[in-house]
Amino acid sequence: MRIGASQTAERVAWLANFGIGLLATSYGAALPALVHDLGRGYAALSLLFVAFAAGNTVTYFLANPLIDRGGVQRVLVAGLATFFAAGLALGLARSFGAWVAATLVMGIAFSLADVSAARLVGALHHQAPAHAMNRLNIYFGIGAIAAPMIVGFSVHLGGGPQPVFLLIALCGGVGAAVLSRLPQPPRRQAETSSRGDSFARYFRQARWLQLLTLMIFFYISAEVGFGAWIAAYVHLRAGLSTAVAALYPSAYQFGLISVRLIVARSLAVLRLERMLALGGLVAAMATLGAALGGANAWLALAGAFLAGVGFSPAFPVALTLASVRGPGREGWTFGAVFSALALAALIAPWAEGQVFGRLPLVALLLTPLSALVMAGCAILLMRSPAAPSDRVPAQNVG
Repeated sequence: MRIGASQTAERVAWLANFGIGLLATSYGAALPALVHDLGRGYAALSLLFVAFAAGNTVTYFLANPLIDRGGVQRVLVAGLATFFAAGLALGLARSFGAWVAATLVMGIAFSLADVSAARLVGALHHQAPAHAMNRLNIYFGIGAIAAPMIVGFSVHLGGGPQPVFLLIALCGGVGAAVLSRLPQPPRRQAETSSRGDSFARYFRQARWLQLLTLMIFFYISAEVGFGAWIAAYVHLRAGLSTAVAALYPSAYQFGLISVRLIVARSLAVLRLERMLALGGLVAAMATLGAALGGANAWLALAGAFLAGVGFSPAFPVALTLASVRGPGREGWTFGAVFSALALAALIAPWAEGQVFGRLPLVALLLTPLSALVMAGCAILLMRSPAAPSDRVPAQNVG
């Protein structure tokens, strides 16, 4: 791919992650409004997360094989085009059934765009991916901060949460149109092709990948659960209006993006696994404070922000480690990471929704427990180097 085309493709990946970020916090911020608009309780609305995860989970398992077979650019175009269709449907939906159906499709779009954007950026910066992966996730954070603000502003003006989904549709349409006109990038030769390895054998031998996968599972369980339900939690417990409660996911994402911006140029020399462990401990304390102090709106706000600070390194660092510890095996290493993400996204929001309808405090306490397990996995990961054939420069992996 020519330099100009590579730069344009990376910018489309940024736009895709901005749309993914919008989507990540849209549902959580919209829940109190949807209770009113759709006439359903929180337990019923948790089916939206189930529908999203149903499309999301299956597609996460398929996305990496699709990329290996058809090319990362084609899969990203497909994801963005599906964003357009599903976002438009959600922007126009008025019934609960239509919301569930469109959300199922949106889960498919999310996975295709998420995996292919990360694989595209990883391929363009395969020799030094840390900074590029962090920058990609900064665009996720911008979208995730913006979505609750858009929802809150729309609700404040007497509308519903639909405008944010129309914006997601716009991102998908523009991105697909631009990327489809670019030449296909050359394929990197996978190192596994000449080794006779299988994924199962490699996964059994790569203890670092097992720990990384487990860490991602509990990180996503904590992040998705907290991000999805914090607005509804403070709406009920602190008595905040729907519009104000919708801003709490923004506070969480603001904490998340602030650290990514601060450390952006330092990732190549930081000990990445140590960042994961410290972040998990900070997130555990912050989310515990938000849960126990939820009746105090300001304490819950501080907890949401600090939770974002703690969780901020988790995903870009995980993608970096998946790339640099297993070079040429991104189809496997990224596949393991995103499969763990998919399982957590399938289980956590629904489980917390069932608990939330009866015991809101208990639901929020699940988040600090998950964050502590995440920190424990990261501590073990520091003591689990890559296999000799997978070693990379020490400054990249810590």
